[in-house]
Amino acid sequence: MRPNGKFLPDFAAPCRLCLPKREKVLPTDRSRRCPDEYNDKPATWLKYKDIELEKGKWTNKMTEHQGTRAELIDEIMDKYQDWAFHR
Repeated sequence: MRPNGKFLPDFAAPCRLCLPKREKVLPTDRSRRCPDEYNDKPATWLKYKDIELEKGKWTNKMTEHQGTRAELIDEIMDKYQDWAFHR
């Protein structure tokens, strides 16, 4: 696999060994996900959010976010490739 700028750092490529393992742990097909983990029970996690400090002045701050376990797993699935690299 070659770097394509979609991963952080942008010169890194995803690992051929790790990506299949992640697919096994967090399958893309929702029907194959564990019902004990992928459910509507409440979950709390930290997430970056744009916050207005004053009129016209914003900052990106990590804040507590509440949702369901299924939403948390969906968010992990959407973003895990940003962190799937080796140096």
